[in-house]
Amino acid sequence: MAEKKDNLGNVILMMTTVDRTNRKPVVSVVQYEEIKGDFYITAARGSSTEWIRNIHANPWVDAQVKGKKVHALVEPIIDTPRIADFLETQLACNSQPTQAMLRSHGLPKKPTRAQLEALAGRLSLYVLHPAKL
Repeated sequence: MAEKKDNLGNVILMMTTVDRTNRKPVVSVVQYEEIKGDFYITAARGSSTEWIRNIHANPWVDAQVKGKKVHALVEPIIDTPRIADFLETQLACNSQPTQAMLRSHGLPKKPTRAQLEALAGRLSLYVLHPAKL
């Protein structure tokens, strides 16, 4: 059972944003990929997701990942080729979360660049850059 819990920390983080209307903390559970100390998160449902709307109002978040608390500045990635590059890189690394997301969008196991770019145009990608203390 402990093995499942450890694996969850490798793909799931808890992110606290500040609600844009009432300024209260809101906790969201999101899938992530860690690359060079930054945490990449996608929102398959697009920009209407509540945490995304909160981030656009206040880009500073707190996250709990792998038992650590992190204060981070969130960078939205809106460049479609850059999002497609991220997806390609994650596929090359056999990223389970990315493969699962692509399957949920009906893409084949080995999508073409054109398929990735078409999907990238519908995804929201955000990078949590931990603050240096």
